[in-house]
Amino acid sequence: MGKGLAACFILACICLWGLCSCSAEKNGTFNEYADFKDKAELKADRIEVPPVLLYPRSVYLLNDRLVVLNEKTDTVFSVYNLPECSYWGQFGQKGQGPGDFNLPLVYAVRTENDSFSLFDSDCLKTIVFEDNRFSVLSSKFPVENFVINNLVYLKDGSYVCSAGFESEYELRYIFKDGTYKESGAYPEKSEGRFENVLSRNQAYSNIIVAKPDGSRLALVYQFIRRNRIYDDSGNLLSDNVMTLEPGSSEPALNDDERCIHAIAVYATDRYFYTLNLDMTAQELGTANKFPNIQVFDWNGTPVKQLYLDCYISSFVVDETNQIIYGVFAEDDSHIYKFRLS
Repeated sequence: MGKGLAACFILACICLWGLCSCSAEKNGTFNEYADFKDKAELKADRIEVPPVLLYPRSVYLLNDRLVVLNEKTDTVFSVYNLPECSYWGQFGQKGQGPGDFNLPLVYAVRTENDSFSLFDSDCLKTIVFEDNRFSVLSSKFPVENFVINNLVYLKDGSYVCSAGFESEYELRYIFKDGTYKESGAYPEKSEGRFENVLSRNQAYSNIIVAKPDGSRLALVYQFIRRNRIYDDSGNLLSDNVMTLEPGSSEPALNDDERCIHAIAVYATDRYFYTLNLDMTAQELGTANKFPNIQVFDWNGTPVKQLYLDCYISSFVVDETNQIIYGVFAEDDSHIYKFRLS
C-alpha cells in the first residue's frame, strides 16, 4: 500500500477521533520510563479475502470469529472464521431502523465473548453471535444532548467518554441513572502556550480504552508518549511518560511539527495495546518505516514494543492463541495476521 494513501487515511482519522484529555489529581503517581523492557519484530501473514472489504475501518474479536466494519459498503460487517480467516458471511444494513446502522462510532463500547456494542447516533447497538447467526439489539442511550465521542463501558451500567471539545475537563463519567460528572485536569492549562481551550484540547487529543472488567481505563495521548490510568470513579491512579525518541514531553503548537503516536488501542485483562506511528505527518509519506504496537500493563508501565512490517489501521489481540489480527483501511484485499510466539 502506498505511503501517500497511508498518510492521507491516518491524518483523516486523527481529525475524526475526538478531542479529550486527562486528570492530574494529586492521588496519582507520576512515572517516567526510558524504554520498553522487551522488543521484537513481527512479520505479517497477508491473507487474501473475497472482494467484500471496502474501506475497513475497524475490527472486532469474538470467540472464533473476526468481524470487520466496512465504511463504504451497504452491508456494514463482514465476518471471518478464526484462526484461518476464511470468509463466513456478511450482516448489518445501513439505514434508520432499530436493527440498522447509521453513523456508528468505530471503537467498540464493550466487547464480550459472543457480542460487541457500538454507539450509533443516540443508541447503543449490540451485535450478538448466537446459534451461528448474528442479531442486532438496539437500546436508547440513557443521556441525551451530548456529543458522545470515545465512549467505553465501565461497570454497573456506567460509561465514560471524552468530556467535550471545549471542556476544561478531559473525561465525562455517565451513570445508569442518567447523571454525569466531568473529571480530569489537562496536563497544561489553556492559558499561556495556547490560544484557547479548543486548541489546547486538540493538542492533547487522546483515545480511551477500558479494562474488560470495567475497573479502570487507560487514556492514551496521540501527540506525546504518555498515558494515564483512572479507576471507574474518576480517580487518577498513575500518570506515565516515556522519554524515548522520537517524541516530546509536551505537544508542539504547530500541527506539522507534532509527532503522531497512538492511532488505535485494544484492551485485554492483562494489558492494553497501542498502535503507534511515532512519526510526523510529513514523515508519513516519506519515512521508510512502519507502525509499531506498544504493550502496557494496567498500571501504565511499558512492557513490550512490537515492530510491524506493514501498515495497519485497526487491530485486535487474541492473547490465548498469541495472534494479532489487523486491517488497513486502504487495503480492500487482505487481513493481516501476526504471530506473537
